[in-house]
Amino acid sequence: MPSIQMVITNNGDGSNSIRWVTDPAVIDKMQELADDGDGCFASGDGLQVRTLAFPADFDLETFMKVNRIRLTKMSDMEGGNY
Repeated sequence: MPSIQMVITNNGDGSNSIRWVTDPAVIDKMQELADDGDGCFASGDGLQVRTLAFPADFDLETFMKVNRIRLTKMSDMEGGNY
């Protein structure tokens, strides 16, 4: 079953963003950062993750293209430049 996670992040200026993730290792890294108190991912409520699950025949790749979804990858998490 195709799925994608939405992670709500704190931009530090009173606004929020959504990070899109399909890699469980990226979610683990975000959770680690939230647990360590990183304000981008902890934002007072801990890591906020919502999963969108689709039927088995759903074309997730086309959905991401049509909606201009850019996935957050592990390389985006390295060096604190997320």
